Amino acid sequence: MKLNTPEKVSLLSGFDIDFEYDEVRNLDNFDYILVFSKDRLSTKTSFVAKVYDKKSSFMFVILFSDVEIENKKITLIYAWSWEIDNELRIVFNTNDTHMRDFWYGFDLVQRKYTGHGRAY
Repeated sequence: MKLNTPEKVSLLSGFDIDFEYDEVRNLDNFDYILVFSKDRLSTKTSFVAKVYDKKSSFMFVILFSDVEIENKKITLIYAWSWEIDNELRIVFNTNDTHMRDFWYGFDLVQRKYTGHGRAY
């Protein structure tokens, strides 16, 4: 569930967050709070989001994946995400005209990217 501004401020008041954030998600299938970086470009930050438990303890970080086309690393732009079972599907836009937007599945149990596909 995506939280609005008053809900974010109230929920995160006890959290030790060391970055500028934008989107905050309270996951339905896990006792996790996802706090997404305000910087959405992979060239400006190394991570998409940091994951905390409901007691405000830091759990782990979701890094940007390295994506290359023709041996050239491309810039990823976080667009949006949704939760499916044990997975967070993250849609990325790119700065490459030869590559369409795509999603990566981030397994919240294994804490790694496990699949991908075309976004639309």
